[in-house]
Amino acid sequence: MKKRTFLKALNFVLVLCLLVPVYWAAPAHAENTLIQQSDFEDGTVQGWSGRGEVEVLTAKTDAARSGTYGLEVSGRTKTWHGPSLDVTSQLEVGQTYVFIGWVKLPAGSSNANIYMSLQRTLPSTIHYDNLTFGAVTANGWVKLQAQYKLLEPADQLSIYFEVPGSATTSFYLDDFRLEKLPDLGPIVIEDAIPSLKDVFANKFLIGSAFTNSELLTAPDRQLLAKHFDSVTPGNVLKWDSTEPQEGVFNFAEADTAVAFATANGQQVRGHTLVWHSQTPDWVFRDASGNLVSKTVLYERMKSHIKTVMERYKGEIYAWDVVNEVIDTSQSDGMRRSLWYQIAGEEYIEKAFQFAHEADPNAKLFINDYNTHEPAKSQAQYNLIVRLQAKGVPIDGVGHQTHISLYYPSLSEIENSIIKFKALGLETHITELDISVYSDNSQAYETFPDNLKQRQAALYKSLFEIFLRHTDTVTNVTLWGKDDSNTWLRTYPVARNNWPLLFDERLQSKPAYWSVLETVAAPVVPAAPANLNAAAGNG
Repeated sequence: MKKRTFLKALNFVLVLCLLVPVYWAAPAHAENTLIQQSDFEDGTVQGWSGRGEVEVLTAKTDAARSGTYGLEVSGRTKTWHGPSLDVTSQLEVGQTYVFIGWVKLPAGSSNANIYMSLQRTLPSTIHYDNLTFGAVTANGWVKLQAQYKLLEPADQLSIYFEVPGSATTSFYLDDFRLEKLPDLGPIVIEDAIPSLKDVFANKFLIGSAFTNSELLTAPDRQLLAKHFDSVTPGNVLKWDSTEPQEGVFNFAEADTAVAFATANGQQVRGHTLVWHSQTPDWVFRDASGNLVSKTVLYERMKSHIKTVMERYKGEIYAWDVVNEVIDTSQSDGMRRSLWYQIAGEEYIEKAFQFAHEADPNAKLFINDYNTHEPAKSQAQYNLIVRLQAKGVPIDGVGHQTHISLYYPSLSEIENSIIKFKALGLETHITELDISVYSDNSQAYETFPDNLKQRQAALYKSLFEIFLRHTDTVTNVTLWGKDDSNTWLRTYPVARNNWPLLFDERLQSKPAYWSVLETVAAPVVPAAPANLNAAAGNG
């Protein structure tokens, strides 16, 4: 097993994309069944082996968290190197498991992030599912714990630990446990509740991002089809998925995602064509590793956009053409990505030009996060004005809207919508979710009732804003359909989070019902204050 290209992009994927939805951080329960345990107390490695076949695994007293022995992992020479344990025979399709491992660094080591992941080998491909990770030091043991549901059969399954940020860091592992959760029975969606897409018909499209793993089980498919008339494939349309090598296109996963939407009469938002993340390094470099010329970059960009967009012409109605190009730390507000370093701001113009040529009927969007922030909003506004002055075919602005119960203010969100409406563009809310935390130090084992109500109230207020601006807001898309399908359970730290309208078992939450209230009770302006009426017939 040699170096996986997956690992090069792992940090970016964890931060900026929708993650595989079958795992989440969660506590183990007393009623769990212990399936596998590695305490190394017999002085052996107890079936663990090195992924790279060069690592040195040793049961040592220095590596013990409890008892006499723990596992020392040394001799690593690649970032993906680490201890691995085959668990193929222990995992059953449809069952949910808890993986627990305690890790620590040897004395004198620099701090490092250690990841616990699962390798799934299928007949046609290998998947590397990051379960959780933690910031690890030499000062104390860190518990890595994650919950995982196996959705499809695999030829081989292995749990492993790695250090993506370092090729040589040694570490300790002890008290590993694999537990099976009690079977809670089949998940059944609530067929009788109102469909979101019907409730908001003639207002705006209501959408969800999804990963292809959500198409493996009937309840997940049913929930997506019942409630959403717009969908966004979370990863499979990005450059690293569709063209991992120059001229070598892979559309199998994208075709599956788009076919699902087409079969269910759903509109598809394409995400994304040009981005600083999840774009293979070959796009920017020549055979010697040097940055290519602007001419070469544009040739590659045009070829990619043309091939991808023409394949889905008539099936994908809107595209995020450029994604996250604003950086307010720069004096001109432009992110200094490799795109910008090679071509300057002009690459954005070319991306929209090539996209319009490939599919003149597709709606073309510029998409970004934190568009509520005044400085970022202004930088993006200024960019769009410059693009419009040059006749660049831009149709709309995508506001990601990853927010929290604690920030930003509702007025900031509404002001940003109004600001871009003045440019005559459509508005899409592209990646909506509401974290329940105010900072990275917080973590809850269960979702507190008071926060459920706060989240419901905030969702209601947000949708009231969207409904006030249906002259510009034409699509509201949530970044995931349920709380087990959210990137916020591994980013910015590994912890539980409940940011969406449906819970882990696909049941409606208070937030769902509060959203419905925005249509059941028409939104009206606040009553004017300090007015006096004189007596009379009027």
